Amino acid sequence: MTREEDAKEKEDYSLEVIRDLEAMRAHRTEWNEMASKQADSFPFLGFDWFSTWIENFLQDEELWVVLLYEKGILVCIAPFLKRRQKMFKLSIQKFELIGNVYSPFRNFLFRENDFERRKAHVGAVLGWMAECGGSWDVMDLAAVPEERDCFAVIPEAVKERRLQFVGHVAYGDWYVDDIDCSGDEFIQGLPKKIRRDVSYCLRRLQKEFAVEFKVVKDSHLVHEYMSVYYDVYAKSWQKTETVGPHFHRDFAEVAARQGWLRLGFLFAGDKSIAAQFWISSNGTSYILKTVYDLAYRKYSPGKVLTAEMVKYAIDVDRVSLIDYVQGDEPYKKDWTPKRRERKGITIFGRSLKGRTLDVLIRKVRPAVNENAFLRRTKESAKRLVGSAEWEA
Repeated sequence: MTREEDAKEKEDYSLEVIRDLEAMRAHRTEWNEMASKQADSFPFLGFDWFSTWIENFLQDEELWVVLLYEKGILVCIAPFLKRRQKMFKLSIQKFELIGNVYSPFRNFLFRENDFERRKAHVGAVLGWMAECGGSWDVMDLAAVPEERDCFAVIPEAVKERRLQFVGHVAYGDWYVDDIDCSGDEFIQGLPKKIRRDVSYCLRRLQKEFAVEFKVVKDSHLVHEYMSVYYDVYAKSWQKTETVGPHFHRDFAEVAARQGWLRLGFLFAGDKSIAAQFWISSNGTSYILKTVYDLAYRKYSPGKVLTAEMVKYAIDVDRVSLIDYVQGDEPYKKDWTPKRRERKGITIFGRSLKGRTLDVLIRKVRPAVNENAFLRRTKESAKRLVGSAEWEA
C-alpha cells in the first residue's frame, strides 16, 4: 500500500471496538442486516447466534468485536476474541474469530458482496489490528467457508498488508444442492445399500413397535423435547458436554422463535430411540446433531430417522440444499455426495513472539516434517514434553 493509499484509507475509514455483549446489543439491527447479505449463512452469522454463543462459552477470553465504518456507514464486522494460550511452549496472545467446535463456520460480516470491496474492508481491519489493535502474536482465522470466495478475500488482503501467514484446511463440509425432486425420489437416488438398510430396519421396527416420526419446531414445545433429545444423547456414543452444556437448548429456543428449528425424533412405542437437531433457513437444511440410543443399534435408527428428516426437509420445507455442516465421517457421503472445505489462515503478528512463531511454523516445522531423522526426533520430543505443548 502506497503512502497516498494509506492516507486515503485513514481518511475514509473509522473503527469501533466492542468489548462486551451489552454494547453489542445496540448494533443488533445493523448486524442482522449485514448477516442477511449472506442469506444461506444467516443462522450462524446473525446476532442471536453470536449472543447465544457468548452467553454460553465466553470465559477467560476477551471480546473484541471490530466495527469498520466507511464514511460513517458500517461496512464490516470482525467478530474477534482475544485469548492467551501456549504455542510451542510460548505463552502468546491470540486473536481468533468467535466460535468453537459447535460453530459450522466462522466469518466476517460485510455490507457488500463485491470481492474487491470485501478485500478492502478486511485489509482495513487487519491494518488497524497490526498497528493499533494492542499486543498480539498470532491471529487465527479458522473455519471460513470457501464458497462465494469468503475465504479467498482474506489471504489477498493479508498479502497487501505484508503480513506473514500460513493457510490450512479446517475440515470438510458434505452437502447436496440443486434438489428438485420429491423426498421419496431423493431417497430412491441414494446408494442401494442405504435404501436397503433403511427399508429393512424400518420394517423390523414396525413389526416390534408402534413407530412414530415427529418433528418439533414450536417454541412452547422446545423445553420438553430438548429434554427428550438430551435423554437420547445420554444413551448414545456421544460424550457428555461439559463446556457450554446448555448451548443447544438455548439455541433451540432462539431457532424456534425464528422459525428455523427442526428437532426430529424416532419413537419406538413411547420411547425416543433417535434424535436429530436440524436448522432450516433460506432454502437450506443444516444437520447440526444426530444421536441414537445404542441399545437399539441393530435397527439402525439413525438411518431411519435421517431418511424421514430428509423427506420432511424436501417435501415440507421445500429446501434445495442439505448440509452436514462439518466433518468428514464416511457415512455423510452416502447422503450428501458433494464436499467443500472450511479453511483457515494463521497470521503472524509483528511482535517478537509473532516473528518467532512465523519462523517455527512456516520454515522450521516443514523442514522437520520432510526429514525422516528429524521427524523421529520430533516424535520423541513430543512424548517427553506432551504433544499439546509441542504442536501449534
